[in-house]
Amino acid sequence: MALKDLLKPLKGGDAATVASIERKISEAQELLMSCQKEANAAALEAEDGGDAAIKRAKQARAALIGAQDRLDTLAGALFEARERQQREEQADAQTVRVKGWKETERLANQRHKAAIELQVAVENIGAKYEELLELNAKQVAACPDIRGAKGGTAVPELLGALRLYFVKQGMAWAQPDWVWGPDKIRPLAQIVEESNAVMLANQNKTEAA
Repeated sequence: MALKDLLKPLKGGDAATVASIERKISEAQELLMSCQKEANAAALEAEDGGDAAIKRAKQARAALIGAQDRLDTLAGALFEARERQQREEQADAQTVRVKGWKETERLANQRHKAAIELQVAVENIGAKYEELLELNAKQVAACPDIRGAKGGTAVPELLGALRLYFVKQGMAWAQPDWVWGPDKIRPLAQIVEESNAVMLANQNKTEAA
């Protein structure tokens, strides 16, 4: 490869440019070794030769110096390309970091909003559960005949049904010892509805008796 081909402009700091310069340096090193051999041989010939041999020796020496200069130039270009590559990688990393922090801020706001909504929902569930227990107690006290409906009005069963409904909705932590699958869980409203039906049916039985 000619020296002029080794010195074609190489710009940028991308990996392809760096690799290209490294290949050119390898070629320049081979050329330098060839020039060194030619210069050594020409120098020996010039010791006993005439003007022509001396001229060839000078030309070989000049070619050797030129090859070394070109190799030094390529080495400098490689250093600069690697520096540019490092700066570009740092800039890319900074861009990724900035994008990551923006996304983190966006998700932080959404997560805080979700936490507040969940907190309010839990508070509402707590209040509604207390309301259910209060209505349950009043209904049990008011019912003349509660036979057959005690299971659906017992506080432990109501609480268990509520917890299991959480499990049914994917919140297994609410009742970790439940191993029969969510499809086996009866909704709380169904349990209350069934106990209501039993109590109201007792009215008809009592009146018929």
